[in-house]
Amino acid sequence: MSTEQVHTAKELGAAFTVAPGLDPEVVWLSAELGVPHLPGAATPSEIQQAHRLGLSWVKAFPAAELGAGWFKAMHGPFPGLRMVATGGMNARNAPEFLAAGATVVAVGSALEDAEQLPELAKLVEEAEVTKS
Repeated sequence: MSTEQVHTAKELGAAFTVAPGLDPEVVWLSAELGVPHLPGAATPSEIQQAHRLGLSWVKAFPAAELGAGWFKAMHGPFPGLRMVATGGMNARNAPEFLAAGATVVAVGSALEDAEQLPELAKLVEEAEVTKS
């Protein structure tokens, strides 16, 4: 979320950084240091700003609150945009978000739910078969 954190991430060998929002200074420094950055975006204005900053990926946050329809709607004006759905994602709602245009669904707390793990594994297997 800050340039200081970007420097720390780089020093620690991070392959990329992720933030809940979009900060141009963080984007610029990440690019300068060669550390890809994934900013959060929840509005078309934030997506436009990310695009102007040279980014082709954004983290839609909080995705569960935005809803799957948001992803489909954003692909209209931003057809080349790649979006990661984060916030409230789990094995039960991930297929809906992927079908609506999310490129990736990131799960967090679902990984702590023993009932979710087999369902998540099945989704990953299905995705791998689809790629083949």
